[in-house]
Amino acid sequence: MRDGYKFLLASPPPKSRTLLGLGFLLSPWAQRCYIDHNVFSDRIMSVSFTGEVCTHLVTCHSPTNVSTDLEVEQFYAELTSCVRSFPPHDVVAIAGDLNAHLGKAPATPTRFMNVLTETDSTFSTLPKKTRSPSVR
Repeated sequence: MRDGYKFLLASPPPKSRTLLGLGFLLSPWAQRCYIDHNVFSDRIMSVSFTGEVCTHLVTCHSPTNVSTDLEVEQFYAELTSCVRSFPPHDVVAIAGDLNAHLGKAPATPTRFMNVLTETDSTFSTLPKKTRSPSVR
């Protein structure tokens, strides 16, 4: 690792089903803007930075498809609580492995675009040339 970089790590509890934990790698520049970090659960961690607008980065990984519905619901409740803990005028970015699925059918670009169009009126009004060329 290059000099001046710093890891913020959150290891999972000993009896957790989670294996690897969470973390952020902060450059020297990011360290100058660093405010704080918070571990919300063994699957959700955030780091906050100063700036014209305070920015919060959230990293997470959701339960896999072998998890119970209760585990999945608990994860999304925790993620919601995490996001709501930040002031509404701040910037919040979520990046992680959300194990997202669009139902039981195989995921294809066309199916993905149809789901977006049905659920997001902003996306459905975009000109066709701005959409993915593989979707017709």
